[in-house]
Amino acid sequence: MDINVGSKVWVYDENRRGHWLDRWVGWFIVGETKVSWIIGPSVGSDLSFKVKKKGFTGYGNFSGRLLSLTYAHVLELEWVSRNGWKISQKVGLCRDPEILRKIAALIGYEEK
Repeated sequence: MDINVGSKVWVYDENRRGHWLDRWVGWFIVGETKVSWIIGPSVGSDLSFKVKKKGFTGYGNFSGRLLSLTYAHVLELEWVSRNGWKISQKVGLCRDPEILRKIAALIGYEEK
């Protein structure tokens, strides 16, 4: 994905009320320096923050704010948030070694 001034990004606003997904708001890349992107709701906003260009993978926590380049990624995070703990509970209750071995292989767990 190309990142340019004017590109829309998604920022998690913990102060917004509502469902987890409703807390992700569309902001923009409102400027740049040689080493950083400037993210904000509008140009010159007091809420703007910088994200270093080097090593930016499209998602992360910057200045205490979660940022994602795509809404599709936000939906993936929401799925994990909604289902990850339920799956881990089911795995914790599983007593079938064959199933647990398959899960271990899928997640890269190596027996110690």
